[in-house]
Amino acid sequence: MHCEKCKTTVPLKSRFCLECGHKLSRLPHTTPLTVSSVPTLWAGRPAIRSFEGTFFLAISLLLSGPTMYGLAHVAPFSGWIGKIQTYIDPVWSTVADILRLTERIPHISLITILATLLFILSCALFIKAWVWSQQIRYRLTPEYLIVMHGFLTRTQKQLFIVTIIEMTLKRSFLDRLVGVGTIDIDTSDPSFEHVSVQGISSPTNVLDTFYRVWQDAITQSSSTTPDEE
Repeated sequence: MHCEKCKTTVPLKSRFCLECGHKLSRLPHTTPLTVSSVPTLWAGRPAIRSFEGTFFLAISLLLSGPTMYGLAHVAPFSGWIGKIQTYIDPVWSTVADILRLTERIPHISLITILATLLFILSCALFIKAWVWSQQIRYRLTPEYLIVMHGFLTRTQKQLFIVTIIEMTLKRSFLDRLVGVGTIDIDTSDPSFEHVSVQGISSPTNVLDTFYRVWQDAITQSSSTTPDEE
């Protein structure tokens, strides 16, 4: 929260500026909003590719299958795989006898087995990243930033825009590689001092939107505040 007269940062519940003594306007009480009752200026959630460790591991595993198929026909890899297959065949034969399966099962190639396992693992990692991305949702309105957490059960928190002190865009090398970023927001609200809008796509455009809404909210708050001493 800032003093309208000298622009000094003051505690949220202060009635007078500690620097110049100016009487401060009272901020509206942040009562729960009905999500559909206010216009949405921006809405988003973390992108799946923002979970970089899981995302890149899933991509690597997904590409490993075709890579192994190619190497299986190149010496000396083809010879190594043939030797390993000689140990795999008896195992599959035993499994087929126990489960009474067809005789073709022992002749499944080692490459097919490994590629199938890697494909299943990569799909599991993609699903894990998708579930993570669905657990957080952000919504920006002219007066509030609304943050919702949870997949099955959701909790909602809202930040009054004019309490924002500073916004910073952070992007690591991997973030820039996959086109995502995180906006860190510092506020004067003691119950919501720091907010991170994580892993969003087109972060530069989103930051511009946040900054424009922030400035509009400050201007509107200043214009509706009587200049009382």
